[in-house]
Amino acid sequence: MVGYPNGLIDETNIKPIVRKGITATSFNLDYKGKSDFLIDIAAFWGSSGSPVFWRREGLGITNSEKNSFTMGKAIHYFFLGIEYAMHIHKANGAIV
Repeated sequence: MVGYPNGLIDETNIKPIVRKGITATSFNLDYKGKSDFLIDIAAFWGSSGSPVFWRREGLGITNSEKNSFTMGKAIHYFFLGIEYAMHIHKANGAIV
């Protein structure tokens, strides 16, 4: 997730805050009948509107010349959606 929650910014380098988490439900399935999914991420208040990306790692092959190739780690990013709400765990145990 990438953004400027509550105006937080690296003012020296002018870079956004980048948070890393995991998908908590499948993004291929509708969560509770809506085209939503859950992520487990340490999000700051004010993160609404931040884009959420899926980072996929694997092996890749690059053809550098006609009869040769290079094999190495490939990283791809896919846009999944926009963060718009948070579940809060209250002191009494309720999740709202």
